[in-house]
Order: sequence, then structure tokens, then C-alpha cells
Amino acid sequence: MRSLAPVDLSTQHGAREWIEAGIEAFGGIDILYNNASALRNGPVESMPAEDWYFTLRNELDIPYFCSQAAWPHLIARGGGAVLNVASVAAVRGAPFLPMVPHGAAKGGVLAMSKHLCAAGAPHHIRVNTIAPGMTRTSATAPFLDDPNGPKAHLEARIPVGRVGEPEDIARAAAFLCSDEAAFVNGADLMVDGGDSAMAG
Repeated sequence: MRSLAPVDLSTQHGAREWIEAGIEAFGGIDILYNNASALRNGPVESMPAEDWYFTLRNELDIPYFCSQAAWPHLIARGGGAVLNVASVAAVRGAPFLPMVPHGAAKGGVLAMSKHLCAAGAPHHIRVNTIAPGMTRTSATAPFLDDPNGPKAHLEARIPVGRVGEPEDIARAAAFLCSDEAAFVNGADLMVDGGDSAMAG
């Protein structure tokens, strides 16, 4: 069995190698969950061009190239599910943190997924997105644990009164990739505790 890592999923070649290795190891592909990403944020007026391109490459190119590589295998298998991770930042600005590259890339993921839905429907390939709100991860923990940070403000405006946990996202992803979601296609599921439903 070929190793599945390390691999650069932001390249067409790397994504194809990863998909092929997975198919070789597990005998096929039914679900593609595009959750890999990396980003760099910063103030608009001072952000280096390389940080902008780094974010687009790792948040938009990765799901596209992985979907492209999996596509013929999903067609040959008679269909499947593709789930891309967008973000609440794709549809609303964040006054507490400068994240223009992240929002732009995730907006691209959202639009790309709609077109993949249209392309996949004749082949019984469902394509959906989930849009997490602020979620505690190893990357966001320092930000959320900063006593001078915006955690209290965020939790005050989220109707359920807390930020998300990885399990919240995983449960939503598992549903959208399951047979129980067989009639859910082209949807963007907000997983943000109701934050996006609130004005202001």
C-alpha cells in the first residue's frame, strides 16, 4: 500500500496521487470530505501578496483539485457524496478579526460547490457544503483563550451561548455524507449555533 502522506493537496498532481492511493488502499471512493486547508489573515493595507495567494491555494485549490481527481472515480462507481467546508465568513464580514483572504476563498468554495452540484447531479454525485462558525480547534484555541480577545462578545451574540466544538462540525458532516441526506444536494449548512441568523 502506498503511503497517503505527506502530500501537497494544493497541486493537481498531489491531489491525484492522494486520491489514487486512497482508492488503492480501500478499494474505491464513495465520499470525499474536503476539510484540509491552511490560511493566513491580516490587515488589508499591509497583507503581503504571498499570504493572499497562500490562503487561496490552500482553501480553494485543495477542494477543487481533490474533487477533480475523485470525480471520474465517483462517476464510475455510480455516484457518491462530496462535502466541502465553506465558512460563515463566506457570507458575512468579521469585525473582530481581519480575514479577507479567508472569506474570499470560502466564498469561492461556496460558489464552486454549486457548480459541482450541477455537474454531478446527472452522475448521482451529491455536492454540499458546511459553513462552520467560530469553532475551537488547536488553531483557534490561543485566540479564544486570550483574556483580551473577543470570545465573550462572540458567545454573547451566538444564540446557543458558546462557540463550536469539533464534534459539532463532525456530526453535521456525517449527516450530509450519509444516505439519510440522499435528497440534500447543493445545500450550505450553517453550523454556527445560530450566529448567522442574528442581525448585526
